[in-house]
Amino acid sequence: MRGLGALLGLAVSVWLLSNCQSIIGIKDYTLVTANAECGNYCDLAQASCGGGDSGAYSSIYTSRDTCTAVCGYFDPNPDHNSALNTLGCREGLLLGQEPMDCPKAGPGGGKPPLESCGTNCDSYCSLYSKICPTQFSKEFGGDSGTPCADACNALPDYGGYNVASDDTGATVQCRFFHLSAAAAAGIDSPECLQSGLRPVDKCTDVAGSDAFCNNFCTYALNACPESLAVYENKTQCFNVCKAMPPGTEKNDISHNTMICRAYHISNVLLISRTLHCPHIGPGGDGHCGPDVPASMATGNCESYCLLLEKACDKPSADRAQCEQACNDVPGAPLNSGYTVSPAADAGAGSGAPLPGTLQCRLLHLARALEHPATSMADCTAALGGGECAATMAN
Repeated sequence: MRGLGALLGLAVSVWLLSNCQSIIGIKDYTLVTANAECGNYCDLAQASCGGGDSGAYSSIYTSRDTCTAVCGYFDPNPDHNSALNTLGCREGLLLGQEPMDCPKAGPGGGKPPLESCGTNCDSYCSLYSKICPTQFSKEFGGDSGTPCADACNALPDYGGYNVASDDTGATVQCRFFHLSAAAAAGIDSPECLQSGLRPVDKCTDVAGSDAFCNNFCTYALNACPESLAVYENKTQCFNVCKAMPPGTEKNDISHNTMICRAYHISNVLLISRTLHCPHIGPGGDGHCGPDVPASMATGNCESYCLLLEKACDKPSADRAQCEQACNDVPGAPLNSGYTVSPAADAGAGSGAPLPGTLQCRLLHLARALEHPATSMADCTAALGGGECAATMAN
């Protein structure tokens, strides 16, 4: 009887263990095999991707605890020959001991078309939804304007990854760094605030710096493509960015600054591309810049007059007179819209800027900044002549 009782006790224990795992949603394979494999994976991450002079555990994880925490969220598929966003794929890369494969074997999977284990955005959205479910739901649940994968694809992605340098910067790599820290700290930890599409402060660049303008323009061209484009190319965007006031307020959402425009890029993806793309353009569309008609500061006019000074050597002493005259130009008010695409449908707020409008002048100011050596014709248009003369609209 004693033997039978012991056997029954063992059976009950096994039943309770297996069913408790089922009740809390943990599969046996994930609980036992994946955790064991995470030890192997993290050994490989350290051996194949050393931290070098940084003193980090490896180039792709700051510590073993961080590696193990992130690993627990990977798909545990053990196939080393897989090209999917799985643990097995990452182990297969690390077994090859090629340093160039390390960024693809870490939290991300690689930048298309050179990805190896899914794409960086496949992994970012998967990890973000699991590690920071509350914030993920706020950004991409309900009436979000863009799915996570599409929004992520607009982020600057330089293709590599190294924990020694990727803890800052407006890139998907910086978000991987802070998602990894969040995984180690626990579900919905404060590190999640640095990991989202609109990070608090870490995954940003110093306003006005080359890095800021480079990343802003990559983001802007990706977020507002084709008929929604507000810059014709990256050089044009970069030169406009360098000419604009960078801004000093971290949470600036309304002044004529580049920080404000960077804020509105997030709105482009989280709320509406159609509504918010004009806000990141040269004029600001009355959202990045004042719109107080009574004070002669209407919509796009502050930005227009400032860029006119920078691109066409107009004296700054004429600023007030410029803004007053600007108010009377069609397209000056708030929400007048802006796009550089000739393929867009004609109509208010869409279509290439029409002659006689402030949007036409802003486009030529951007072109003058892009090609300063040949800016005379563009400056003529920016002052309301040439291609922007009102009579050309007829």
